[in-house]
Amino acid sequence: MRNNFRRLHSWLNRYDKMWLEANLPVSASYKSFPKRIGKAIVDWSACDVQLSNQIPSIIERIKSKPGYPKKISLSEITRELGSNSSLRQRLSKLPLTSTEISRGLESREDFTIRKIRWVFDCYRVQNAIPARWQFIKEARIQSYDLKLAKVQKVLDKAIELLRIQNQTTTALTEVEEYTE
Repeated sequence: MRNNFRRLHSWLNRYDKMWLEANLPVSASYKSFPKRIGKAIVDWSACDVQLSNQIPSIIERIKSKPGYPKKISLSEITRELGSNSSLRQRLSKLPLTSTEISRGLESREDFTIRKIRWVFDCYRVQNAIPARWQFIKEARIQSYDLKLAKVQKVLDKAIELLRIQNQTTTALTEVEEYTE
């Protein structure tokens, strides 16, 4: 009643509180549901097994999403699960799930390499050869990630492969034109 008739409720509460309390309907929450004392009982081991079985498929789903890659992080995994903060707060009660998440998490280096591969595939489909800075910009690689030897090696190899592919395509086009 308070939500539907605020002014009336306020007036009665102020000027005739005894009548209001005597005539107020019983709240649905108290009538239908008894008060719960304590917390609900959760079977954490069953929940742990169920969640730990879902984690690998969630990681694959994150990796296979179209568009720019997303880093496989605890936040992204819990977002996919649909339980943003509740899972993070209870990871200590979920050892199997915690282990599966730890196995699937991506380091900065691994994520940067996955971004390089994604940009490489995009340029390969377009049959384009970007400048090194364009490739870095498209992959959104941070300057501190470029200092990692493995990242530099993969980046150089990707650009080299794009150049080789373009040269091969150009050579094949010239051969086809010559044979016609």
